[in-house]
Amino acid sequence: TWLAFFSALFFAIHPIHTEVVANIKGRDELLCLLTLLISFRFLFKFITNNNFVQYLVSLVFFFLSLCTKENGLTFLAGIPLLLYFSTDLKRKPIAIYSGGFIVAAILFMVIRNSIVPLSLSGMSDDITNNPYLFATGTEAISTKIYVLLLYLKLAVFPNPLTHDYSYNHLPYVHAGNPWVWVSILLYVSMFFYAVKKSTSKSVLSFAILMFFITLSISTNIVIETGVMMAERMLFIPSIFVGIILAKLGQKILVFATNKYHWNLRIATVLLCIPLFLAASIKTINRNKDWENDTTLNLSDVKRSPESARINYGAGSVFYTLGEDSTSTKKRRDSSFLVAIKYFKKAISIYPDYNDAWVSLSLTYTMVDSLSKAEQCLITARTNDPNHPRLLGVEEYVARLFFNKALIYSRANSFDSAIFYYDKSNKYIKAPDPLWFQSMNNIANAYYNKNEFEKAKEALTEIKNIDPNYPNVQKSLIALELLLEQEKTSQK
Repeated sequence: TWLAFFSALFFAIHPIHTEVVANIKGRDELLCLLTLLISFRFLFKFITNNNFVQYLVSLVFFFLSLCTKENGLTFLAGIPLLLYFSTDLKRKPIAIYSGGFIVAAILFMVIRNSIVPLSLSGMSDDITNNPYLFATGTEAISTKIYVLLLYLKLAVFPNPLTHDYSYNHLPYVHAGNPWVWVSILLYVSMFFYAVKKSTSKSVLSFAILMFFITLSISTNIVIETGVMMAERMLFIPSIFVGIILAKLGQKILVFATNKYHWNLRIATVLLCIPLFLAASIKTINRNKDWENDTTLNLSDVKRSPESARINYGAGSVFYTLGEDSTSTKKRRDSSFLVAIKYFKKAISIYPDYNDAWVSLSLTYTMVDSLSKAEQCLITARTNDPNHPRLLGVEEYVARLFFNKALIYSRANSFDSAIFYYDKSNKYIKAPDPLWFQSMNNIANAYYNKNEFEKAKEALTEIKNIDPNYPNVQKSLIALELLLEQEKTSQK
């Protein structure tokens, strides 16, 4: 009973859970675990009472857990272990009872595949969604093994915490890295210990094997997840880490009290109070970071300064601050300049990061650096011409160039006006009304420069696309007359 209590206490206060609880994305993890625990509760009631309805209820809740998150599939291996270690059932009934869960899983996969078919298209070609894209030789497997060690470290000592472990927060490691071999040694030792003690139904053996099973789907060794590492991946496995630590703590305290004649309960309290306080303080402070996007990105950019995604997030925060119309111009400009710094840092880490290139372009427009904004757009289009935000930002930049051209037109600086109208037309095409207006203004500018042939060419482009554009026919006739007069006067 006490072992169960302290295991549950460890799970309840563990700071690693802040991401799952505070982030709306974590609802699937919460519901998955909740329905799994309800399923196991009814499974044990069935074994105790032999009420078949309770077994069916257990299967229903297991099915619901899979509907919330497919991580529940790992318990197809975990349920036989759970029954073996926690009951006196023989192999045959364990296999029969486990078979019902396999049927529920098959039913789920059939329904799931009919709605969202399994994709065989492979991994993304974006490093932010394919963490091992740039890994060469043994780097991928070595880094995956190293990440396993980091998971153990975070499970026992959850500091520092960050919401993003993507490129390049964790640089690739080689097979020669000593921490890779420490990880192998630890996991192999734990596995052999668990197997050796499994015949005696050791609690430690059960917890270690369940930790392996529930973590397996997140390791990128069994299946590629698109995520190098994430705190939410430890949510369910941390239950079994709690059991391991509670059991080890029990063994240490019993040994110490026997040797030094301490009072076991007092020693337990003295050990647990500082651990409870430390974990609670860490959890409370980390929850504050998760208050909103601003607090999260600005706190985590200090912990993950080499993460391209977090630098991009920090840049987005300062861009939003710069858009605040209630701030002074000086403060807005200052925010935009800081945003530029973070976007540049994200790009220096990952040069093909198109989200950052597009956002950097937009930010440059806010500080009147249109030429730099255009260079960013050129790079973004070269990287990925189909980027979802690219077209919108290009249209915005086109309008800024158009407005700048208007200013030069009104000042009778027709060469500069034509230059910026041409810039605008690089990013907008017919039938966009702005294109027609820009071409019409180019024609007017050439007319004012007495370059009637070029004015005619601009109007002809308009006519070829829309013959009914207002006054285009009359203007072309007038230009033809002027050109005829020019020819006559030259003769």
